[in-house]
Amino acid sequence: MNFEVIPELGWKYSYAVFWGVCLSIVGGLGLYFVRRGWIGPK
Repeated sequence: MNFEVIPELGWKYSYAVFWGVCLSIVGGLGLYFVRRGWIGPK
């Protein structure tokens, strides 16, 4: 497969931004679930 045409591959910080977005989503969902009482101490 030809991955050279994906512009994000040439960007220096793409890997760090990817993980930052993933961890932000996971953290946000975790806070949401705890505040709704779906997970965490009862």
